[in-house]
Amino acid sequence: MLATRNPRAAKLATLFITYCLTVYLPLTQLAYKVLVVTNKGSDGQGVKLTEFVQQFRDGPWWFLFPFEAVLILVTFSLSLPLLLIWSIRKNRPTGSIENEDITYNLDGDPVNFDDKVYTKLISTDPNQLDCPYRSLYAGFERNWSTYKVMQMVAKIVIALIVVSAGQSVEVGGTLISTFYCGVVILSQYSQPFVSPFDDKMEMLSKFTALTTAIGATAVDYAKKNNWLWNPDRALRFMGFVVVVHGTNLLVMVLATLMGLLEDESFQVRIKQILGRLSFSDTSRGVADAQAKDVIMKWNIENEAKHRVWQSFWRAILLEMATRDENAAEQDETLFRSTERLAQLEDAVIASGLNRIKAHCIGQECEYTAQLRQLARVALEGVDVFWNNPLGARDGHLDSVSCFGKMYIVPYPFHCVVVYDDADDEAVVRDICDGNSTADSHTNLAELLSINFTPEILAKRELRQKLRVLSDAATKVNLPFSRTEKVFLWFKFRGWKRMWRWIYRPVFSIPGYYKFECKYTKGVIRVHTSSDPSGIWLRVVTSPAVVSAKQYITNLCARNLVVSMKQQLQKVIQGKNVQRVKNQVLKLAEMEELDSPAHTTSTKRIMADGFNVTMEYADGQGTVLLGDDGDDQNIIHEIPVIGPRKTVMKADHIGLKPSMEESSKLHEIFDSTRAVWEAGLIKLRKQHQDYRRNLADVHDNQNAALSDRFWFYVYNNARLPRSKLEKYLRVRESNPLLRSLPDTHTEELDALYRQQKWVFRDPRTTCWYVFWDDVYACNSDMKFLDPQDFDPSEPTAICNQEPMNRNDLEEWLRKRNLLGKYRFFNRTLLDLLYAKLDKS
Repeated sequence: MLATRNPRAAKLATLFITYCLTVYLPLTQLAYKVLVVTNKGSDGQGVKLTEFVQQFRDGPWWFLFPFEAVLILVTFSLSLPLLLIWSIRKNRPTGSIENEDITYNLDGDPVNFDDKVYTKLISTDPNQLDCPYRSLYAGFERNWSTYKVMQMVAKIVIALIVVSAGQSVEVGGTLISTFYCGVVILSQYSQPFVSPFDDKMEMLSKFTALTTAIGATAVDYAKKNNWLWNPDRALRFMGFVVVVHGTNLLVMVLATLMGLLEDESFQVRIKQILGRLSFSDTSRGVADAQAKDVIMKWNIENEAKHRVWQSFWRAILLEMATRDENAAEQDETLFRSTERLAQLEDAVIASGLNRIKAHCIGQECEYTAQLRQLARVALEGVDVFWNNPLGARDGHLDSVSCFGKMYIVPYPFHCVVVYDDADDEAVVRDICDGNSTADSHTNLAELLSINFTPEILAKRELRQKLRVLSDAATKVNLPFSRTEKVFLWFKFRGWKRMWRWIYRPVFSIPGYYKFECKYTKGVIRVHTSSDPSGIWLRVVTSPAVVSAKQYITNLCARNLVVSMKQQLQKVIQGKNVQRVKNQVLKLAEMEELDSPAHTTSTKRIMADGFNVTMEYADGQGTVLLGDDGDDQNIIHEIPVIGPRKTVMKADHIGLKPSMEESSKLHEIFDSTRAVWEAGLIKLRKQHQDYRRNLADVHDNQNAALSDRFWFYVYNNARLPRSKLEKYLRVRESNPLLRSLPDTHTEELDALYRQQKWVFRDPRTTCWYVFWDDVYACNSDMKFLDPQDFDPSEPTAICNQEPMNRNDLEEWLRKRNLLGKYRFFNRTLLDLLYAKLDKS
């Protein structure tokens, strides 16, 4: 989590986004107004100037303002929405790693990843609560998570229309009304908010703005064109606009009142007055719901497990965490047992019960356990080869080299290969169902086998050599030359005789001239996702940016913006653009802290990506200009000011996607042997230290609570006490858990007595769950006496034999809890006994 690993980076990212969104509209409007004023002028052409523009319009430095305006529009106004869309799609919740439309509940059962689950994750998942981009998509449905950015772009379009139309209300009002009509249709079609009430408020606010625009345009048009529209009709329409505004105001007041209803103390008072009981479903994550929406959908077995068995273990682990506070202060790597349990539950939600079960069975299988250990000790990291399309996110392997970085999720165990040359990932799992033998050929065994063949080992060593040369910034002698262009101003070329003793100076004509540029030594660079160039590459190759590029390319193909494209290319090469680019990189580097890199360094040792280039900075050349007179054999040599720089792609050094050593690479490695031989030893040691650190982190986690605890204990409510005590003493390494059978004997006795009662038969289980939920959801209501409803009290109704309906009604009537519409009414009791009969 970004806020946990680097709170300062999360805070800076949040402030950066807030600042950008605040200045986006006024800054873009100002930049566009500068361009309009530059194009139209300010002499009565309908352009209303601000005081700022009026002050500098006729000054000597006005020519700088259009340049800066174009710079702002290109690098900020156009790029910010794309960057925000990219950030939203990267950080919003998704389903499981194999299928984004499926997730799992706390019991590991598969559920559809619908808007309800999506919204719950945004509001409860710690990773989402700490995400600085959460405010951009919180409250919206999954398919419309970018709606806030769309609103921002719509406001900019309206601002541009206002600036372009100038003081012409007719033209501007007509265009705005037409555009806003499309906005209203989009709002009605999308229904983007999670709350239906918010959708209605959004629709009404958009309709209010539309009627206001139409009304203002109609009034202005009627004043100037009486023969087309009578002013009285326009005024009557404005009366309708006032009514719409009044309705919108009432809705806003209603929204404020609904905000008060969300206050917990206010809700309790309303429940007391109405006598309404609320219920919950811990399996489906439903809270404060009506009985008709919950009771008949209960999974009684799971509900009892959550309320009795798992509640006991949460209390025990919380007690242990309180004891461990002093130790945690001394050792920051020590994980508390409660935090570890939360991690195990997150893994269940991400992978499901079957994956957890396969993980635990694999740990019991010696062969599978050895494969997992070998993968973590010898292979995890960069330069891993995997050419099997099985496990690819989209079912199709897009990588050409099939090399990438592999990171391992230890629980439940699986490997994820992030390919270097494609926006693709592959998940490699070991299939262990309890029948695996030492000769079984699983995906994990195939992964290990193929990566230690002589061919792949040679390719991996080649990549490591290039990494060493890049880190050492070794200059490689690899000369080449190519034809380039350089812009020359007036250059004095000499004197030319015109007649006898009369000479005239000869100058070159300003323009671009070709010349042969020679480069000698360069530095091999291996760019990864943690480098600024690698981060920028990921941004510009994201789907949103690629779509924008394609759109601009299509416009250029139709010769609509060719001249603008040429101007923008010059602007993009300026220093100010690079400054903005660096700000984007800083923001993207903050996101790198939240990736599965297991380190807080922005320059990660095991960063994914392998983009090889060769950088030259010693280019020299001479422009040869022929004589423009009678003697064409005279050549004038004009040295090019340098040295010139260039960046060559991987094929320049003979590197192909197949990662085979070419003749050029062989020469390079021969000339730099002294560098990479020593560097390989250091690099491999770094890789081993990296893997060892990851293993230490996982060992610290298991020291608090082992991977097996959730499957063997926490999720196993019918575990016999003898097996429980044996597991705790043998499998757990936490001394507090190992000694739990001796230190908490009475608590375990009480737990198993309650377990025996609750799970006596399905009817008793259902009876207990109903009354436990009544008190859990409504204990803050005064009419519920703890002696009658608190499950911890022996006299509570949940701890009594299930009653028939007549006896229960008599029991409730004595306590004034049986009502016609309030409290325990006939409808609620019908649901209870229908569920009991079904059980």
